[in-house]
Amino acid sequence: AKKAGTTRNTGVRTMVQIAMLAAVATVLMLWEVPMPFIAPSFYKMDLSEVPIMIGAFAMGPLAAAVIELIKILLNFVLNGTTTAGVGELGNFIMGCALVMPAGFIYKQAKTKKHAIIGMATGIVCMAVASALVNGLLLLPAYGKAFGMPVDTFVEMGAAIIPAIHSLTTFCLFSVAPFNIIKGIVVSLITLVVKRLSGIIDPSCTRSLRPGWEEYQMGKINKVNKQTTNPYLNLYDLDVVNKVGREGHYYVASRAKTEDDLKLSSIENNDPDGV
Repeated sequence: AKKAGTTRNTGVRTMVQIAMLAAVATVLMLWEVPMPFIAPSFYKMDLSEVPIMIGAFAMGPLAAAVIELIKILLNFVLNGTTTAGVGELGNFIMGCALVMPAGFIYKQAKTKKHAIIGMATGIVCMAVASALVNGLLLLPAYGKAFGMPVDTFVEMGAAIIPAIHSLTTFCLFSVAPFNIIKGIVVSLITLVVKRLSGIIDPSCTRSLRPGWEEYQMGKINKVNKQTTNPYLNLYDLDVVNKVGREGHYYVASRAKTEDDLKLSSIENNDPDGV
């Protein structure tokens, strides 16, 4: 019964987190900034992926996709659409391409290194997806919805970047770089506001804090008993932390020998000592 209650509480907490992050993402989606130096004005950058990236780290890639979907649906309800749904579809696809790989990689090992690798992978995935999806689906659909030939987009891109002369080069030289810049900005801001993720789930995201790995034991080389007392003893742990540095931890415990000392690990969730 206790386990069932815990599961229900976890499910409710997850739903609350998803709803909260989706609401924040919907608000952030309202502030859009064009990047006229790289793409036509109808391409606008927003920061709605920042809370979704935090959600991906805290709850995983599937939860991030759900947050993306709720964000788009809320935006439809509150603001409607000016792109016949094409822009919103593109935002959903590119957002998932960014946050889901990041969340998946971070889930394998919740460290700052994997968070950065995940975000870098997400940026690459988003850039590739943006070029393919825009060229094959979104731009033709947008042109059809508003009675614009595809060549119109090429001309708009060529006015900014002379090397653009076809839909393919437009996607490669304008659309993909636009999404790379967006991905980098979102990732950097996510790292800057990473402490917010600790409010959501400290156990999942604490590794994002600067230097946290330096305080995590990676390996215990030797345990040395420092005192001989029938009630309480001091133990010196010769350790290597998660970034490869050697150091010492000191544990006070009622254990009478080194072999009796119980330390917290994946297998042991009931350690003794402080």
